Amino acid sequence: MTNQESEQRRIVVETPTARREEVHSEAVRYPDRNGLSGAALAAIVVGVVALAAIIILFALNRQQEALNENMTAQQHSANDRAATSATSHPSLCNSLRRQHSRHR
Repeated sequence: MTNQESEQRRIVVETPTARREEVHSEAVRYPDRNGLSGAALAAIVVGVVALAAIIILFALNRQQEALNENMTAQQHSANDRAATSATSHPSLCNSLRRQHSRHR
């Protein structure tokens, strides 16, 4: 469907030899707006940007979790090494305990 506006004008034309009346008509057609409105397009753009932000934040969170797990594993291995070295050197462990108890 299209919207149409038409206009008719009667014009009298006088010449030295004759006088006549002419009808001029003009029609303007406006096609219907097919497709998305500006508001719908804006809503789609906002939705895509929000979805992209959520995906990026999810990916960054996963990386942070991996880093935290790695740090935790490193701390556990360092604690295990410290515990192993303390039990393998009882004299060192006893002297450290004595020093610690003196400072209290």
